[in-house]
Amino acid sequence: MTIQFERESLAALRSVASSEELMEEPIERVVTGTKGSMRDIVTNLDTMIEKHICAVLMETAYPILSEEAYTPDAELPPMDAPFWVVDPIDGTVNFASGMPYYAVSVGLWDGTGFGVGAVSMPAFKEIFFTHGNEAAFLNGKHLKAQPSTLQDALIGVSLPGRMQPGGPPHYEIFARVNESSRGCLRLGSAAALLCLTACGRLQGAYGFNAKLWDVGGGLAIASRAGCEVWTRFHPGHATLDYLVTAPGVLEPLMALVLPDPSTLGAKS
Repeated sequence: MTIQFERESLAALRSVASSEELMEEPIERVVTGTKGSMRDIVTNLDTMIEKHICAVLMETAYPILSEEAYTPDAELPPMDAPFWVVDPIDGTVNFASGMPYYAVSVGLWDGTGFGVGAVSMPAFKEIFFTHGNEAAFLNGKHLKAQPSTLQDALIGVSLPGRMQPGGPPHYEIFARVNESSRGCLRLGSAAALLCLTACGRLQGAYGFNAKLWDVGGGLAIASRAGCEVWTRFHPGHATLDYLVTAPGVLEPLMALVLPDPSTLGAKS
């Protein structure tokens, strides 16, 4: 069988692995600004790492949608063709505060879904990545999602930087999930949550209005690891809602997070 996107997988892996070296340099972590929310900050290293990753990915000739270069009035790449999504540091508040839950994330939208991804969690010396369209790995170890139940599941949640009026009742949903499982955690990095689900440390993760660059790499890795994945895109915006779980957890978690069947999107 021919492996698709093998070259792209190697480029994604190389881009995040080499970015770890930049984080190891003795550079002071300086907050340089915010983006619409006091929790959505930018540091000097965000910009430096993004430029490095984009330079590596440019060899593939696909368009790149990156966090720091994006503006709300920017035209999004067409969804029927491949493009990269890049988050130089997902969990920047954690990073700037010396907390270990942050990640460098790269994903490739292949025209139908996020099929290629690489995510580095530098504080833990861990790199999650896909191999073409075939499999997912953690530091070279093959990942295979194991079945679970909601009552045995530890769930992670990513909350939007700014709550939208009329949006989902985030804290009510959080309470329902927390009371129906082994617990619900907010770690501050959607990319980290998705990778922790892919490797079985969590049994599920969900989020609303997540930026494509926050979750693209993690969605690809979780999918290739055999997790159950549900997504709902917001047309015209660089955002989506997602649920990703171990086999057996998606349906009961969905009943808590999305009780209205009319809200359902795409499941894989």
